[in-house]
Amino acid sequence: MPTPYSGWATHETWLVHSWIANDTLTWEKYKKLAQEGEANKDAPPLARVSMLAFMLSVDFYANARELPIPDMFIDMLHVSLSRVDWREVAEALTKASA
Repeated sequence: MPTPYSGWATHETWLVHSWIANDTLTWEKYKKLAQEGEANKDAPPLARVSMLAFMLSVDFYANARELPIPDMFIDMLHVSLSRVDWREVAEALTKASA
């Protein structure tokens, strides 16, 4: 069972959001994705947040796979990423980009 951390669903969720929010290039990249999603008024709000959450998770998993570290550590990283509440991160980004 995930344990809430600092107001977030899990420690991993807080960590991912903190990393995004504190890295200017990453923040701008994902804020732009959130704004583009919000501009798509044809899709309902829940669908826009879900799409952003999906894009975030795919991007983080893909980047983890490219790291020059042994597969065991990649697997451990994937376990941590699986504990991230991507929808919560996407909702926070959407609110911040409004």
